[in-house]
Amino acid sequence: MPDNWRSIELKHLRALRAVAETGTFWAASEQLNASLSTVSDHVSALETLVGVRLIERSRGRRIVQLTEAGRVLLGHAEAIESRLRAAEADFRAYAAGVSDRELAARCAGMGSVTVTVVPVPTVESTAMLPANMLRTTLCTTTSP
Repeated sequence: MPDNWRSIELKHLRALRAVAETGTFWAASEQLNASLSTVSDHVSALETLVGVRLIERSRGRRIVQLTEAGRVLLGHAEAIESRLRAAEADFRAYAAGVSDRELAARCAGMGSVTVTVVPVPTVESTAMLPANMLRTTLCTTTSP
């Protein structure tokens, strides 16, 4: 397997996700507001970088499907994009003046099932904190 993983770019992963979501390169190019050749080039480059075929293509058939390797990489791509959206949200909050003294817990999951155990603060521990210092938020994300 080639050692090109550091050369993978977000545009490659977004192209893979778009093709997987839409089922065609044409629809993926519309979703990404890019040319058909650009999406095809990104997916092809990604396949070269990881050293395996990610999408099954067949002549005369417009609909494509991910290979098993493509499905594995798609799961990672979705997690990477999710983390990037979380980073963007953090920086937007930072720019809006959110205090760095606030406590925050972020839980991110990948795949269809995620089990996360977050300790529930006890009455004694929260009583020592100022009222605005502990904030809990349940967030769900979907692909844009």
